[in-house]
Amino acid sequence: LHEIIVPELAESTVEATVACVKKRWIIVSKGDVIIELDTDKVSLEIVSPSNGTIKEVKKSVGDVVKVGEILGTIDD
Repeated sequence: LHEIIVPELAESTVEATVACVKKRWIIVSKGDVIIELDTDKVSLEIVSPSNGTIKEVKKSVGDVVKVGEILGTIDD
Protein backbone atom coordinates (compact mmCIF):
# COMPACT_ATOMS: atom_id res chain seq x y z
CA LEU A 1 0.00 0.00 0.00
CA HIS A 2 1.47 3.36 -1.03
CA GLU A 3 0.32 6.68 0.44
CA ILE A 4 -0.10 9.65 -1.88
CA ILE A 5 1.22 12.65 0.05
CA VAL A 6 1.24 16.38 -0.70
CA PRO A 7 4.92 17.10 -1.50
CA GLU A 8 6.92 20.22 -0.72
CA LEU A 9 5.45 23.05 -2.77
CA ALA A 10 6.97 26.23 -4.17
CA GLU A 11 9.07 28.34 -1.81
CA SER A 12 7.03 29.78 1.08
CA THR A 13 3.87 27.97 -0.12
CA VAL A 14 2.29 25.67 2.46
CA GLU A 15 -1.07 24.83 0.91
CA ALA A 16 -2.64 24.05 -2.44
CA THR A 17 -6.07 23.44 -3.94
CA VAL A 18 -7.01 20.10 -5.50
CA ALA A 19 -7.69 20.84 -9.19
CA CYS A 20 -8.15 17.31 -10.56
CA VAL A 21 -8.19 13.84 -9.03
CA LYS A 22 -8.64 10.31 -10.43
CA LYS A 23 -11.46 8.21 -9.02
CA ARG A 24 -11.21 5.18 -6.74
CA TRP A 25 -10.62 1.77 -8.31
CA ILE A 26 -8.88 3.22 -11.38
CA ILE A 27 -5.85 1.14 -12.40
CA VAL A 28 -2.71 3.28 -12.75
CA SER A 29 0.88 2.77 -13.84
CA LYS A 30 3.94 4.16 -12.09
CA GLY A 31 4.39 7.75 -13.25
CA ASP A 32 0.74 8.34 -14.26
CA VAL A 33 -0.65 11.69 -13.14
CA ILE A 34 -3.24 10.96 -10.46
CA ILE A 35 -3.80 14.34 -8.80
CA GLU A 36 -3.25 17.93 -9.88
CA LEU A 37 -2.73 20.66 -7.29
CA ASP A 38 -2.87 24.42 -7.86
CA THR A 39 -1.11 27.04 -5.77
CA ASP A 40 -1.08 30.78 -6.30
CA LYS A 41 2.24 30.33 -8.13
CA VAL A 42 2.26 26.95 -9.90
CA SER A 43 0.27 23.88 -10.88
CA LEU A 44 1.74 20.60 -9.68
CA GLU A 45 1.09 17.07 -10.95
CA ILE A 46 1.28 14.25 -8.40
CA VAL A 47 2.24 10.97 -10.06
CA SER A 48 1.64 7.39 -8.99
CA PRO A 49 4.57 5.93 -7.03
CA SER A 50 3.78 2.42 -8.33
CA ASN A 51 1.61 0.30 -10.59
CA GLY A 52 -1.67 -0.55 -8.91
CA THR A 53 -5.22 0.47 -8.15
CA ILE A 54 -6.31 3.68 -6.46
CA LYS A 55 -7.79 2.29 -3.26
CA GLU A 56 -8.72 5.47 -1.41
CA VAL A 57 -9.15 9.12 -2.33
CA LYS A 58 -9.41 11.39 0.71
CA LYS A 59 -9.79 14.72 -1.10
CA SER A 60 -12.11 16.22 -3.71
CA VAL A 61 -11.71 18.94 -6.32
CA GLY A 62 -11.68 22.31 -4.55
CA ASP A 63 -10.33 20.99 -1.24
CA VAL A 64 -7.40 22.91 0.26
CA VAL A 65 -4.51 20.65 1.33
CA LYS A 66 -1.28 21.22 3.24
CA VAL A 67 2.25 19.85 2.71
CA GLY A 68 2.54 16.32 4.15
CA GLU A 69 -1.20 15.62 4.10
CA ILE A 70 -2.31 12.21 2.80
CA LEU A 71 -4.37 12.50 -0.38
CA GLY A 72 -5.13 8.81 -0.81
CA THR A 73 -3.61 5.35 -1.25
CA ILE A 74 -2.62 3.01 -4.06
CA ASP A 75 -2.71 -0.77 -3.62
CA ASP A 76 -0.21 -2.65 -5.76
